[in-house]
Amino acid sequence: MSDDGSPMTRGVRRVVTGRNAAGRSVVTSDGEPPVLVSGDSIERIELWSLPAGPLHPESGGEWTPDDDDFEPLPGAIAWRVVRLSPTGVPAHPPLEQLEHAPRSGAERKGMHTTDSLDWISVFSGTVELILDDETVRLSAGDCVVQRGTSHAWRVVGDEECVFGGLMLQAREHASPTGGGPGPQKAGPPQGVGPRRVVTHLGRDGRSAVAADGEPPNVLRFDQGAGMAYSDLWQTLGPVTTPDAGGDTPPGPFEFYALGGGAAWKHMVIPPDAAMAKVDAEALAAEYAERAPGMAAGGEHDPTRPGRHRTDSIDLVQILSGRITLMLDEDEVDLGPGDFVVQRGTWHAWSNRGDEPCVFQAMMIATRPLRG
Repeated sequence: MSDDGSPMTRGVRRVVTGRNAAGRSVVTSDGEPPVLVSGDSIERIELWSLPAGPLHPESGGEWTPDDDDFEPLPGAIAWRVVRLSPTGVPAHPPLEQLEHAPRSGAERKGMHTTDSLDWISVFSGTVELILDDETVRLSAGDCVVQRGTSHAWRVVGDEECVFGGLMLQAREHASPTGGGPGPQKAGPPQGVGPRRVVTHLGRDGRSAVAADGEPPNVLRFDQGAGMAYSDLWQTLGPVTTPDAGGDTPPGPFEFYALGGGAAWKHMVIPPDAAMAKVDAEALAAEYAERAPGMAAGGEHDPTRPGRHRTDSIDLVQILSGRITLMLDEDEVDLGPGDFVVQRGTWHAWSNRGDEPCVFQAMMIATRPLRG
């Protein structure tokens, strides 16, 4: 519901998976999320909320109105869609929300900080990310790793900007320094991953850009008909400070969340027709050499290639193309702008169209699913 109790009709589709009484993977919800919070120029639609860990694959649910602060509780995670109107000035959350959690600067409208590591993907429109000493212009397809730094958002042009954001709240209040390796230098662009902007605090304590470009850990399979993966960020463990994690050293590609933390992935899945022409043995050999970690972190069905489940809650956003999520009892066709909460259930992906499907998955490590 909206903040005034009225029903929400915003065209956002969210699919939630789970298990039925027989333990089979099914769709438990398919439709618009119920929670909407609106301000004068900003609107946020809550997609899913996770409490502080340790997590079970079936953890989480709706962000309840009673807990309707801007930031989640310490150690918790909030996944949302944000719409910003083209007002010509920096946007800001409703003032009553700013009173409690974010640190806002009265002298600079819209500037604020949070005790969170934020993963942001721009879906449509153009927006400026305003930092203390620089401004970055972002458009559809660009991503941001926001590490507890002072910032504001301002829409460029006459169209609204829509982006998705995952807030991983620090488990304890801390200054965002020394939390992980941070962004590492990328090699020559390979045209695999999206543009990624990473923020940090400079030595003077002011927010700045630490990296801007394709992330360093990208993989396009030579034998995969265009199949590609990008590692956008790894927390490498629980988020205890907003600058947790970073890029892992170059080497064999690791798909799942490392260190019991969270991982942000960008994936390109070719059409099934193209994959049918792939040399399966050559692709398997390439997997073994370049991405040995792809088979870890869950279970894989030896009788049905592609069917698997992971010890994680996967928050998936479809960026382009179409894809079918195949569960034990249900199939769901997904397209651009659709979101999925995948809760440790058995599933596979099938691209039955004639163009690649591009999507992102934010994988939150959980305890193993039992029973």
